[in-house]
Amino acid sequence: MVVMPTGMIAVLVLLLIEARLATRWSPFYFNNGLRLYARVVNADMTGIRLEDLRDTLNDDFKGTGFTPSILFEKIGGQTLGFREKTFELSLLSYTPLMHGKIEIDDSNIRISGIANWYPIAFMCLWYSILLPTISFDVELLFLSAPAVIFGVIYMAQSRRYNQIAARLVDNEMIKPIRP
Repeated sequence: MVVMPTGMIAVLVLLLIEARLATRWSPFYFNNGLRLYARVVNADMTGIRLEDLRDTLNDDFKGTGFTPSILFEKIGGQTLGFREKTFELSLLSYTPLMHGKIEIDDSNIRISGIANWYPIAFMCLWYSILLPTISFDVELLFLSAPAVIFGVIYMAQSRRYNQIAARLVDNEMIKPIRP
């Protein structure tokens, strides 16, 4: 019989809870958490139907075979939640570090990337297992690996979030406000 350490069980339970909240488009999940990405676009949003914007973004961010689709859904009021599609085969596959939301008022669009729980829990587990037993001069690679991997994934995701912001500015429904 294989016995899993308590930390691994906790990370797996957290992964299952997070997956359920994300796939059910829970407003709590999309509105709360550690913000890793933020961007504001000044635009005249009067008269914009959120459902139309959601449909346009879902069409624009379908998977290309290189990257997974980004899905958008209304999560309340004037807010769209978005996340990468789960279990979609693509050339560039990774565990997302963030999910996001787009908040809209009459003159601003705020795009936020919020940390997913699972990667943070996994990194805490990684370090809690390695730090007590590691020789720092020999095992520096094992200590820096999660930070380097997370940095690369963050760069890929923030690039995609910037593409969302650019698409919102280029959208014919939205009138950008130039300073």
